[in-house]
Amino acid sequence: MYRLPIALAFIAPLGAYAADADGDGFDAAWDCNDADPTVYLGAPDVFADGVDSDCNGFDGPMLDSDGDGLPNNFENSIGMDPFSADTDGDGVSDPDEVDFSSQAGPFIDADGDGVPAFLDPDEGGGSVPIQDADGDGFAAGGGDCDDNDASVYPGAPEVIDGIDNDCDGLVDNGGGTSFDADGDGISDGQEGAPNLDTDQDGIPDYLDVDDDNDGIPTIVEGAVDADGDGIPAYLDFDEQGGGGTDLDNDGFTAQGGDCDDSNPAVHPGAPEVPDGLDNDCDGQVDEGSNPFDADGDGISDGQEGAPSRDWDQDGIPDYLDPDDDNDGIPTIVEGIVDADGDGIPAYLDPDEPGTQSDLDGDGFPAPVDCDDLDALVFPGAPEIPNDGIDQDCDGVDGGGGTDDDRDGDGFAGNVDCDDTDPSVNPAAAEICDGVDNDCDGLVDPNCVPDTDLDGDGWAEPGDCDDSDPSVFPGAPDPCDGIDQDCDGAEIGCGPGDTDEDTGDDEEGPKGCTATGAGATFAVLLLPPLFFRRRRV
Repeated sequence: MYRLPIALAFIAPLGAYAADADGDGFDAAWDCNDADPTVYLGAPDVFADGVDSDCNGFDGPMLDSDGDGLPNNFENSIGMDPFSADTDGDGVSDPDEVDFSSQAGPFIDADGDGVPAFLDPDEGGGSVPIQDADGDGFAAGGGDCDDNDASVYPGAPEVIDGIDNDCDGLVDNGGGTSFDADGDGISDGQEGAPNLDTDQDGIPDYLDVDDDNDGIPTIVEGAVDADGDGIPAYLDFDEQGGGGTDLDNDGFTAQGGDCDDSNPAVHPGAPEVPDGLDNDCDGQVDEGSNPFDADGDGISDGQEGAPSRDWDQDGIPDYLDPDDDNDGIPTIVEGIVDADGDGIPAYLDPDEPGTQSDLDGDGFPAPVDCDDLDALVFPGAPEIPNDGIDQDCDGVDGGGGTDDDRDGDGFAGNVDCDDTDPSVNPAAAEICDGVDNDCDGLVDPNCVPDTDLDGDGWAEPGDCDDSDPSVFPGAPDPCDGIDQDCDGAEIGCGPGDTDEDTGDDEEGPKGCTATGAGATFAVLLLPPLFFRRRRV
């Protein structure tokens, strides 16, 4: 490269050429003293030393605004930009695109397109041969992003090889899905199609959605190299999935798919447990086998607060309760919607149905009502077998016995665990009688064993007086002011009655024949009457 400040007024005519007598690289046409090798165009010129060493017409250098070694007046004279060291912006500096040792002068045109090299961005030349190393017609300074590969140059066809063939800054772009067969965001060429198989799982990377088999999809990890080991994240099993800070130290960052980076039990691939959380970050909560939904109501045990939450305080924990809010609508029907927007999901909100639109006025809104345009169709409605209509919204059109309400308690056989007993159904209260009254699968869950204090075979709370062996459910109940059978009433007893209604009295409504005191008085009168008749 030659640094040459020069004054146009002192440049010799381009047609006058002579030999380079002093061997300084400049012939007499460009050397103002061809007998002195220290004097030539662009030579170092000490100011006011009495010698015009750089042949610029005065003793000292001239103004060079862009610092490229060519003075402003020279650059202006030949059409260069005196304020830019690379006039054509091709990556080759202006001084390197002129050659004052050539008889052709500074206006070299190596590619023969009529444009001087310093104004030609695809010239690729200068003081050295054209810089098109791979012979593809484009030099490094002319936009060739890899001048050692003849298949790479501006406008080259883009092929699936992991290379930016057309120098547009994109790799393997275009061509539709064939350029990314597995749709993971990394082109087939970058994934080494067709043979590269990083994780050796038998699936070539360009068809493998998780190239490094670390449990994080390739499309999530991408091509970043957050840990700086030279391996892109999608090929690096210990990358931590896309960089970032791993706040909970579980090996996964938020960028890498950790859906809760504050909880180390939550990350991609974590074991799913019934805790109401999406432990494995797959978008599902508590998914798993039956133990994850013990009551089969469609709400996982974790979401229902297993093992201790009992929302309606009925003694049955929610994860075993088919109607968590005890509103008469099964949890599986209500689901987790929150139609009234009070922050309580329907299956826990006893007033949820009342706040929704009930188009047919049957007391059940959609979606609880499977046909909200028919007032005869709603959960628990009487089912007409085989009429093509599911009146009770249980998904079955009766006729097979499982959809009929044989005991008339409002619950069909498919939800009533004893459809022959109207006191047994999902809405019934559980009592201590050895029967699963509310059909939750538990028999007398609130009864404490071995508390039959009076030995009558019944314990509290079934026995309404566990200190009296004559009082228990089903015991004979005379009209004596005591509820012996624990039914909460003295059935058949009227004012003044003392015994159970036998139906054989003659005084007004059927009941006891006399009060206890009257009967005793009558008996006491019998002996005197008898005695008086004997004396008469």
